[in-house]
Amino acid sequence: MSKPTTSGSVLAKLFPAFFGVFSANASTEEFNKAEAEAAALEKKLAATGNTQTTAETTEPPTAEALQAQVTKLQADLAAEKKIGAEVPGLKDQVTKLKADLAAAEKDRDTYKAHYDKQKGNGKVLPTQDASTANQDPSMTDYNAHALEVFKKAH
Repeated sequence: MSKPTTSGSVLAKLFPAFFGVFSANASTEEFNKAEAEAAALEKKLAATGNTQTTAETTEPPTAEALQAQVTKLQADLAAEKKIGAEVPGLKDQVTKLKADLAAAEKDRDTYKAHYDKQKGNGKVLPTQDASTANQDPSMTDYNAHALEVFKKAH
């Protein structure tokens, strides 16, 4: 049940202040699991190009290292631009979509104009309909009297 207590441990490199407390209080299984997770993190950091994983390597990078990073980033940017320029038919697709949008807006405007034109119809009610078109517009005595009573009441 011995735990590695060397400062070469991955946990000691990544978390120097935490290593002593953790190694003293954790069980062997917990310690080994944490050590494996820390090793995986260190591998991911190494894969991204960040080589400063220890507390001892806090020196500022040299001018050559910074220039190398700038050159690498410029190359990456140029590659991104090249990929963007090589996308086939992107400009044609944008042009087609703009034409489709213009056609859809034209249709919308046409139908809106028809709607606005018809919206006012029906507000004024007709005096007769198909069922009363050929009849005498005068009312019967009963209906005339009912209309008089209604007008007096209101």
